[in-house]
Amino acid sequence: MWSGSGWMYMWLPTRLLELNEPSVGQLRLRETCELLSHPAYVTLSHCWGDAQFFKLTGETHTQLARGIPLSLLAQTFQDTVLVAGRLGVKYLWIDSLCIIQDSLQDWRHESVSMCNVYKGSLFNIAAAASSSSDGGCFRQRDPRLLRPCLVKTKFSNRPNGEFLLESRSDQWLPHDQHQPLYSRAWVVQERILAPRVLNFGSQYLFWDCRTCKASEIYPDGLQAVMDGLVPPDNIKADPSIHEDLFDATHHWNQIIIDYSKCFLTKGSDKLVAISGIAKEFKLLGGPGDYLAGLWRNTVLLQMLWHVEPSERVSHVAALHDSQPEQYRAPSWSWASVSEPVPPYGGQVWRGHECMDTGFRMPEEALLHQPTLWSERQHFTSQSNA
Repeated sequence: MWSGSGWMYMWLPTRLLELNEPSVGQLRLRETCELLSHPAYVTLSHCWGDAQFFKLTGETHTQLARGIPLSLLAQTFQDTVLVAGRLGVKYLWIDSLCIIQDSLQDWRHESVSMCNVYKGSLFNIAAAASSSSDGGCFRQRDPRLLRPCLVKTKFSNRPNGEFLLESRSDQWLPHDQHQPLYSRAWVVQERILAPRVLNFGSQYLFWDCRTCKASEIYPDGLQAVMDGLVPPDNIKADPSIHEDLFDATHHWNQIIIDYSKCFLTKGSDKLVAISGIAKEFKLLGGPGDYLAGLWRNTVLLQMLWHVEPSERVSHVAALHDSQPEQYRAPSWSWASVSEPVPPYGGQVWRGHECMDTGFRMPEEALLHQPTLWSERQHFTSQSNA
């Protein structure tokens, strides 16, 4: 029997898509308050792209509630329905079909619960290789690339045998880190908060959960074949396993480093798109109050960020060039700038142990005691800070 994750099992999004209803080959929109049970559901992470596709709007709401043929959906959505059905799941959540797209009020209401949507799902389907909703989940590929490459030697001067040829360092990098989907900032929290993610990559499937990362090539897990090597992408690490304040701070900093590299269509979503992770940290007894992307108990340490300068541009000039025209966060927060916050070597001492924080003070900057800034209940940006 399918089951949800932890305390979120009894939580449901406002709306879900019911598959093969009212007849096979169709789906319909359901208000979950009308359901007689709490069914398991899966979610979708995808790139919207520039393609025009069927969405939930005030005009299409009635049509979608009555049921529509799958042929009206974008290709990625059709493929997702197929995957969910093959895995025995009857309900699906897709942002553009479960949030009313021409209602700012509905978006505000639903965006607050976005973290719960992914956290409460059975698993998340990620159309990782597609740059638009028309790209689909599936790819044409040579199945021989997925089979173990076994070689029988015929040496004349040494013992012969059968050997497996594989890459020890690069095999997992192309499918794990370099996919169009992972350039989207919103996807960062979707990957972290979902209990399981099934990724449809450009070459093959790969999947991960709280404890394992595996693929079609390495179904027993990457750690089983890496001889102690640790993948640089730790974005799936479970926020609930922090040992102490410094461990939580280090994890948050690593998330921000990855998140700051990603693209947002609307700069005003800079804090909104990561608010789900912040709420999770707070729920788990995070490092104090949440302050526009920083945490009160370590705020002085976390303010030691900078924008990466070029060879001919100073830190101050780089910071000035990265300032957006539209306000999104206080100037002392990394969320106030558009450029990535790079990994670099700040340190903090915990007892006699030196901890790597990932943040340090640029030489040009002078640190002043900040006036701490508390955000709204929903961890969004605030224009009158």
